[in-house]
Order: sequence, then structure tokens, then C-alpha cells
Amino acid sequence: DGCSADLAAMTKAGQWWRRAMRCGHGYAQVNDLHGHPPERYFANELRRSVLWGLALPAVATALAPATLGASLGLLAAYPLQAVKTFRGARARGLSPHESLCWSASCTAAKLPEALGVLKYHHDKIRRRQPTIIEYKTAKDEGTS
Repeated sequence: DGCSADLAAMTKAGQWWRRAMRCGHGYAQVNDLHGHPPERYFANELRRSVLWGLALPAVATALAPATLGASLGLLAAYPLQAVKTFRGARARGLSPHESLCWSASCTAAKLPEALGVLKYHHDKIRRRQPTIIEYKTAKDEGTS
């Protein structure tokens, strides 16, 4: 019943953002440990997060001055990706409303996922022990 009615019981945008960062961080960490053949765990998820959440917006933005803004047209790939995700969700039996929420969330999550990937690698370079990115506090638990 609505976008917020999921198993994670998130009620705030900040929780969603931190959870998406946590996913990206997890993709990077598990892939770092088990991303080589034959396992290749989270290789596809990691590639998607970096491509959609980091590379595409960086390229579109960096080329904007040289292309007089035409490169920003690359960002039209996001709504196209959302439509593709929406159709896939509908094919799996989700309602139109659930499919819309799912596709919007999956498409928008790429930026915080990419930031989670960057956080993992930044911490690794600095030799910091990975820590869980919490998306709910004890206070949030009492409100769900």
C-alpha cells in the first residue's frame, strides 16, 4: 500500500538514502572479496551503480561546457531506464502503483549506491575497518 509499505519499514527519505548507500557499500565490499571468477558476486550490481550513479552524471556534467549543454541530454537515459524497470516490474506481477514506486526507487538509488561504493574504497585506501551504514535508529524502530 504505497511506496513506504515495504519490508524495511522506512518512513523517511534519509533512511532510504542511507540504505541505498549501504547497498552500494555492500556491493563493493563483497565484490572486493568474491568478485573474481568463478563467483563474481555483485559484479553486475556494482557496475550498474558506478555507471548510473557516477560515470553517466560525471560525463554529462563534465562535457556540458564543451558541448554547450548538449551532453546533458545523456541524462535522458534515466527516465528511459525507469520505464524499462517499470515494465519489468509489471511483467513480474506488481501493480502499476508498485511498479512506479519500484522503478523510481531503483533508478534514483544509483547515486547513493555509487557514493557507498566510493565510501568503501575511500575507507579501504585509508585502511579503515568497514562499518555498517545504519539507516534506522532505535528512535526510528519505535515509530515503525
